[in-house]
Amino acid sequence: MSGRLMKIKTSLKLRQISMATLYSILSIISLSLISIQDFRFRAVSWFLFPLGLLFLLLWGSTSISWIEIIQYQFLNLCFLMVQLSILFMVFKYRGAGLSEVLKKYLGLGDILFFLLLALGLTTEVFLVFYLSSLILSLVLGLVFYKNRTIPLAGIQSVLLSTVIVLQSAGFINIFNINLL
Repeated sequence: MSGRLMKIKTSLKLRQISMATLYSILSIISLSLISIQDFRFRAVSWFLFPLGLLFLLLWGSTSISWIEIIQYQFLNLCFLMVQLSILFMVFKYRGAGLSEVLKKYLGLGDILFFLLLALGLTTEVFLVFYLSSLILSLVLGLVFYKNRTIPLAGIQSVLLSTVIVLQSAGFINIFNINLL
């Protein structure tokens, strides 16, 4: 009886691993499409954001519970809303309206990608990834995009795809990060 139970447990574990692999591949494909469109056209088809979010959530759900995911989403959205509110207040103080900010400084696709990150990553990973990817995007923008707009969602998509590959290959474990 215990041998049969072990086979069932092993089978379930292999199925979980294969589902995680499938979801990581689908996440990478959707993120790749976002980056290609952002680099090429500086515009991204809107449906790629919920599609990428769906695959990220499914991928994450193979490692953590849905209750934890919802708790992380709440904290991440709070952080993002505070950060974006401060950013828009600074631009408003400088005389730029919301439509000007979205056209000239920060695209709607960038904000949608921020939402994808906030809803699809654990809080620790979101904070580290969000801040480090913004810093790296700033550096790349200063070097390669001097007088042009920066494909922020595209750069962050490439970086997130890299994180997913490293996680899937076992080099890092983003579901077990403790910043404290």
